[in-house]
Amino acid sequence: MPEVRRSPWMNALILKLGKFNSLMIAALVIIDQLTKYLIRSSMYIGETREVLPFFQLTYLTNTGVAFSMFQGRNLFFVFFALAVFAGFILWFRKHHAQVSAYLKFAFSLIIAGAAGNFIDRVFLGSVVDFLDFYVNDLHWPAFNVADSCISAGAAMVFLGFITNKKKGVL
Repeated sequence: MPEVRRSPWMNALILKLGKFNSLMIAALVIIDQLTKYLIRSSMYIGETREVLPFFQLTYLTNTGVAFSMFQGRNLFFVFFALAVFAGFILWFRKHHAQVSAYLKFAFSLIIAGAAGNFIDRVFLGSVVDFLDFYVNDLHWPAFNVADSCISAGAAMVFLGFITNKKKGVL
């Protein structure tokens, strides 16, 4: 098996996040990309397949951000994601010792989701969305596995900062 070479910043990030979180990031990105590939290869854009009375698969593309806001700004969001990731790396390198395992897990979810959508933006020019929940004619905006990771991680960070603010811990 050929040796995998990683940059020093990637090695530092893996050590500081921990092996479990690093493997989780990789697994979630693979799951995200695999599900999007399956949708792209078996459906056409705009196609819908009902799965349950409140859930369907709907193949959509999104050049904006959450809930399809700011459509047509894919290149901006590619560079924005790079800037945010670089900022996070710099911040995390300095503060990782004070960050709880809970928040490292939450940050790992956000990183996995951001990476999954970043891959779509760079290689496809838009993000693939397909999970479509609804009640009657009221639909939640379609989303994907990466979006779920970002949302769950952001909620965990928010709760973590609220509960730990009183303790003076990140």
